[in-house]
Amino acid sequence: MYSKFAPALLCVFSLAFIPASAHADGCKLVRIASFDFTENGSLIVPVTVTGTSEPVAIDTGSPISAIDPGVVDKLHLPEHEISQGTMFDLAGESAKYVSTLHDLGLGGMHASDVQFLVWPSPMTKDGNLAGTIGADLLRHYDVDIDFAAHRLALFSQDHCPGQVVYWTTGAVAVVPMHIVGSGHIVVPV
Repeated sequence: MYSKFAPALLCVFSLAFIPASAHADGCKLVRIASFDFTENGSLIVPVTVTGTSEPVAIDTGSPISAIDPGVVDKLHLPEHEISQGTMFDLAGESAKYVSTLHDLGLGGMHASDVQFLVWPSPMTKDGNLAGTIGADLLRHYDVDIDFAAHRLALFSQDHCPGQVVYWTTGAVAVVPMHIVGSGHIVVPV
């Protein structure tokens, strides 16, 4: 995906699920939400959009969350034209609209008036994917994906440095990394 969005639009996307009270008390690891996922080549989690349960993919490779145009139509979601910039999907189609989700639920969290990019064409042939949650929303959390248990957890980033391994007391590998402006994680290999 290629994007040339204005920084102001990215800012609107990135403020959706910032937890109001995410400060770790006494330097503890605080789990904000935890939920099951299914796999079909992607990690699929249920969200609620204006009270309707919809399956979305967790897309750590996408800088921006998106919604299928069929869901926008089905739920009569408001949309407006993007005034600056262009985003292209892998097929070269440009996205021209964003939609405001007045109530978005993920796990036990809820956000109001979240803007999602309206994908330029249906995301799947069978319509079984309502959208994607991208780095714009995920970047505010430490994300734990447990593939064996099919469980995804979001943790507050407000914790003691280096004290995030909660699943073992044994040795772990530590790999240096940094996150670029698009939300992509870069590690040396």
